[in-house]
Amino acid sequence: MTAEAGEVVVNVTNRHREQAITTDILCQTGRFGGKATVYEVNGPDIKAENSMTRQAVKNVTKEAQARGDRFTYAFPAHSFTLIRIPCHNRLTAPCPAAGAVGWGLLNRIK
Repeated sequence: MTAEAGEVVVNVTNRHREQAITTDILCQTGRFGGKATVYEVNGPDIKAENSMTRQAVKNVTKEAQARGDRFTYAFPAHSFTLIRIPCHNRLTAPCPAAGAVGWGLLNRIK
């Protein structure tokens, strides 16, 4: 959590070979609001690697809407994902410092 920017930064490594893992990110002291920025690093399989002539593992940047106290995201199989989610406390100020905020992850493996 970065209090100055009013955002939560979440880093997740999904080590599962084949399965995306859907997770709820909960804000317990405020609300998410705005566009979350998602940065993913992934390749076609767990043995993919880059070389001087081929880029099999790629970085992708995308946006997702984050509203309310819950943000749901499906983390792709064998990936690393960083998400920056804007948030505000119940008084519409930026979320408090990391030690004072309550947020959590709920995994839903199907």
